[in-house]
Amino acid sequence: MEKLVILASIVLIFFVVGCAPKGVPPEPSPPGLSDTLVGQAFRPGMVIVDDYSPPWDIATGEIIFSITPEGFSDATSSISLGLTVNSDGYIYYQGYYYDQRAGGWTPFEYDGSRFMVSDAPTNWIEGTATAALDFAAPFDRFRAGENYVLVYICKWDAGWRCGPRTLDDIMHRWTIQSFTLCGTGQVVDGAACRASEGAITELCFNGADDDHDGTMDCADTDCAAYPACAGAAATAAAAPACVPDKDGTGVPFTSEIICNDGRDNDCNGAIDCMDSDCAGYSACAEAAAPACVPDKDGTGTLVAGEASCEDSRDNDCDGAIDCADSDCVAYPACAPAPAPTPFTCTDTDAGNDPRTIGKITRSNTTWTRSWPDACSTPAKLLEYFCNPDGSTNRSTITCQSVDSAFECVRTWKGAYCGVPISCTETDAGLDARAGGRTTSRNATGGVVDDKTDRCSSPAKLTEYFCAPDGFVEQQVSIACADIDPVFGCVADPPGAYCGVSRSCTDSDGGANGNVGGRVNVVDASGATTSYTDTCDGSGAMVKEASCTGTSANFTVIDCTVSGLSCQIDSNGLAYCGVPPSCTDSDSGVDERTGGKVTAVDTSGRTTLYKDTCDGTVRVKEASCTGTSANFTVIDCAASGLSCRTDFEGLAFCA
Repeated sequence: MEKLVILASIVLIFFVVGCAPKGVPPEPSPPGLSDTLVGQAFRPGMVIVDDYSPPWDIATGEIIFSITPEGFSDATSSISLGLTVNSDGYIYYQGYYYDQRAGGWTPFEYDGSRFMVSDAPTNWIEGTATAALDFAAPFDRFRAGENYVLVYICKWDAGWRCGPRTLDDIMHRWTIQSFTLCGTGQVVDGAACRASEGAITELCFNGADDDHDGTMDCADTDCAAYPACAGAAATAAAAPACVPDKDGTGVPFTSEIICNDGRDNDCNGAIDCMDSDCAGYSACAEAAAPACVPDKDGTGTLVAGEASCEDSRDNDCDGAIDCADSDCVAYPACAPAPAPTPFTCTDTDAGNDPRTIGKITRSNTTWTRSWPDACSTPAKLLEYFCNPDGSTNRSTITCQSVDSAFECVRTWKGAYCGVPISCTETDAGLDARAGGRTTSRNATGGVVDDKTDRCSSPAKLTEYFCAPDGFVEQQVSIACADIDPVFGCVADPPGAYCGVSRSCTDSDGGANGNVGGRVNVVDASGATTSYTDTCDGSGAMVKEASCTGTSANFTVIDCTVSGLSCQIDSNGLAYCGVPPSCTDSDSGVDERTGGKVTAVDTSGRTTLYKDTCDGTVRVKEASCTGTSANFTVIDCAASGLSCRTDFEGLAFCA
């Protein structure tokens, strides 16, 4: 064999039935298992390896991912292996095959029409996807026996479901399919391998057609030279009663070495269970056991009642065994299986109503299946409904026969005859950190549905978003603490979000140009951003920060209107004013000299502070600390003095 060609053709007949923040499913993780795979995946009923989904529809059993042929012989020089998928979902552009040589999964790409979002292609294919994989001999990248190919398929069903294994499974898995590569000297037999003609020699004594040529044992020409087959009489007797050996020496075995081959191995005239050599063989002991076993201890005393209801014995020798004996009527395993309840059928759109999205469900106590209304073409609706007897039915409706403007509109819930709808949202999708409003409208602009994100509890958010079909869809409540442990659900019109309460504080009380200030804004994530009052480049203007609701706002104030300029205080904050100053006539704390302090504030206002007497023996001394006035009380009596004042009323110790 010179070349192995794997031609992958994935035919996807589907419509978009779901959404995500960007309208496509989440990206899959690469497959994880490697050499632990076991179990064929050709059709329902076969074993599927753990952590992968089956290649058939879990509701109907219909094959959705198949490989043709299911296997091929090592002797074939070229193989074209076709893969086909029929599923109402998206196909991921990348698939994998298991590479024995590499010891893991090797990726390849499918070709097809990519689903577009905002005029940009995504990694998801809709329509038909194909791939061709060429391999040159030797085929050491594949193993003799099962080999595996993967595809990732997602569809929307109240959430993305990618490779489910059961009807209520929400886990995401790769879908697996297998094909068989037969080993040397083998040919394909369906999905399995068997020995090719001439690959093995016919065994002339075992009652089997070992080389699959239609004849067995002495009837096969391969056995002409075998001693037991010599002569025409031996040839006619294709299965002689006594086969003394298996190697042609003519020497009998010393015992009946096989107790179920229909042969007298030791040529003593007794075959299989008739030979005493087989007394210990379990099948021979079972065959020799009587139908009625009166006891189990050899006393010969009958057991009172059917001692065991599942040992295939008539324990009390009354002619009835196990569940057939009235003694076992209360035994759980003997209880008759409950008859299934009659089927019921329900229809959410109350019958054959093409204008309404509907789904029928047929079920009893052991089985349930649903069928939503669907589009068979862009112009025709498959309308499912219930028959009076509880069975299901459907009709094909041309939507223009209902209304000339109608077409078949697909949604994730089903389909209907009508006009398409559109959807808008203010928070751009599934964004739990932003409150949003989601609105769907029909072709004439009428509101079909209108929802705002809301708090279902102080800890949980109900998030609404647009499905690709134009309808408003609701996400299951989101636990805000799963996003960040400090988050709760915050109601904040026009919606709600997961985060902390937004706030804005201003240290100067608002747009106050005469005082330097700082604004602190806390956003929904709890992060704090600070904004300060600043001077513009000219020195004449203040850019004043203030709060508008929970957001920062800025106002430019012209200081020159008040005869002022932009100043910077000791905290680096800007204001309209003059540089503050402070002067002391007695140059500081000098209790022997009467003095006065002149302080000018940022608005240009001047304030005068004098040294004064505090009683008769203390001076309250004014001085400057930076640009501000300060006061110190000095005890004149400590120096044997008293407080006196000069002609200007300025106090001093004398």
